[in-house]
Amino acid sequence: MLLPLFPLPSRPTELIQFRQPNIADAMRFNSITPEEQEQQTTAYLKALLAEPAKHDPLTWTAQDRITALWWIFTGSRETPVETFTYTCKHCGKEHYYDCDMNALAEDIQVLEVEPFIDDIEVSVEGVPYQWRIVPLDGWAMEMLEMRRAALPPEDDAEFKEAIVDLRFWEFAYQCELYNDVSGTREDQAERRYETIKRMAIDTEFMKLAAHIRLAHEKLEHGLPCYIDKGEMRLRLPPHKCPNQDKKESTEGAYTRLWVPFRATDFIPQVGMKSYQTLVSNLVLYGGIPIQDAERLTESYAFFLLEKLEEKLKPKR
Repeated sequence: MLLPLFPLPSRPTELIQFRQPNIADAMRFNSITPEEQEQQTTAYLKALLAEPAKHDPLTWTAQDRITALWWIFTGSRETPVETFTYTCKHCGKEHYYDCDMNALAEDIQVLEVEPFIDDIEVSVEGVPYQWRIVPLDGWAMEMLEMRRAALPPEDDAEFKEAIVDLRFWEFAYQCELYNDVSGTREDQAERRYETIKRMAIDTEFMKLAAHIRLAHEKLEHGLPCYIDKGEMRLRLPPHKCPNQDKKESTEGAYTRLWVPFRATDFIPQVGMKSYQTLVSNLVLYGGIPIQDAERLTESYAFFLLEKLEEKLKPKR
């Protein structure tokens, strides 16, 4: 069964057709490790494309990819609720927050400009260089994931230096040098990495870092999230502390959590050990009711398409 068309947040005129995940998909992706979530996200999104030859999730931005996972997740489940545990800053107690993931639709943004910032001039060793700032895409996220998996243990003497090095790679994957088109993407990233390391700290590197940070704000799209050392964090809707009196959402005891984004929370999984339970209970591991599989949350598709149409209207 096909899901509603998904407008790619970074290029909203590009509409993506996904099919609904099935048992075979859940069994195929039943053992995703933390070290391969980006790689498996690419494989999962490719597997669910109705026209896999037409689109490549590896080239989508990181925000496109997590929004696509959310789109499939909410469009395939009767009750797309995830539970998060945290210590409340208002009352100091531990809370369990059952978040209706459909509510994230209100915070989705789509770009009205091209997904890059051009004509940035930042010098290296006093020599002017022309840069383009780009969002991290699927390929870059996979590369950061592999580099993160290769980090030494946190108690290792080399860990701090390795984390700083990972951050430099994150910068290298978020920019491009004009006229540097030879070799593979990895070759080009290696050259940018070495170029960035030659920058003067205050007068050159900090200028490039400021441009990248500004680009994050100008190119914000998809679900609200940020990336730190190759790891995604997702911002949830505000919710009220259950131990406080009722107050307005603009003040008082409200919390808005930033939570680690894990692809495994959005990809249905079932292993052979739970197959008998799956058959007997008619429920996929992770809570997808098979008997309700034909019900789609199309209202959220319409919501995004309406936002898209509004943004693309000619300005008067």
